[in-house]
Amino acid sequence: MVELVSECELVNFYLSQPNVYPRRKFLCIEARAKSIELQINRKKRKYNHAFCILGLYFCYILLRSDTELRIQGEVKPGWYSPPFFIKFTSKPLTLDEIYEIYESLKKDRINVEVNVQAYGFLREAEKYGLSPWTLTTITLTLNDSISKMEFVKNVLEQADMLKRRFLEVVIEPIRQDVLDKVSDPDVREAMRILVKKQNMLQEALESLYKATTYHDYVSTIGLVRNAIEGIIKPKKPSEMKPSEKIFKAIEKAYRGLGVAEEITPGALDDLVRDLNDVLDKTSNNLYKFASKLGSHGKKTGSGKLYNPRPWLHDAEFAVLQAMLFLNYMIKLLQRYVIRK
Repeated sequence: MVELVSECELVNFYLSQPNVYPRRKFLCIEARAKSIELQINRKKRKYNHAFCILGLYFCYILLRSDTELRIQGEVKPGWYSPPFFIKFTSKPLTLDEIYEIYESLKKDRINVEVNVQAYGFLREAEKYGLSPWTLTTITLTLNDSISKMEFVKNVLEQADMLKRRFLEVVIEPIRQDVLDKVSDPDVREAMRILVKKQNMLQEALESLYKATTYHDYVSTIGLVRNAIEGIIKPKKPSEMKPSEKIFKAIEKAYRGLGVAEEITPGALDDLVRDLNDVLDKTSNNLYKFASKLGSHGKKTGSGKLYNPRPWLHDAEFAVLQAMLFLNYMIKLLQRYVIRK
């Protein structure tokens, strides 16, 4: 028995859609063979010469996070020579199938595996005491990983014929060098509170990556509710809740940065109040949304009972809206501190 065995390393992972009709989409994995061994009657020897793939016994691609997806694959027949760059491709995929794959990949990192068994010939077979026409089993394997954001940028963005753009939403860090410059007690306290909210939202984001059932989504949305709860403007400012300190700092930032140029005297004062009202309504609406579909969801406004059963898109909306809202306030305050 003669077998060529090679372990490969990932070079690139992307979506290919040739500009021909009918339009077909393929997942592509470009790889390089790290080491190649030739096994002849169970004896192993290093091999560094060209080999030819004539056909396949099987080829499949595995994408694994919380779940495992097996995708039928292909390798182009032909000769492969050092440095042994090999491209594995999936069978043609529809747009719906690509989005279904994405929705199934929950974690931030995706394990990528390829397993191929083919048959072919060796170019330097005589050097190993073999006939030039000795049919050889060729086994290729790959085990590596990519980030979920790489999948979005290299696959999902390329797949959409409508040119949909995916926005990477990250938790905006509060820089220590900026915090060191904060002399205003209102701004310093506001930023301290927002750091705590960041940590709570990070927990919600991690929960979203792991969520697979409506119970999980209820829990994720509940974490968003907890994060937003302290950023709701109190009805009585005299209570001086944490949120009131945040809105007071935001007001100072708007004024200090000169968010608008007055044409009519007093216009800036009115605008700052209007913007603060908008932020207040945003936090209230987020809180209400999370309260209705999170673990606190029990009664409608009219008192009718229900059990929340949210979907992935509901949890994504809650988490991403909360992240954008929190990031905006942090960026605003940090810019104000830097400019002072």
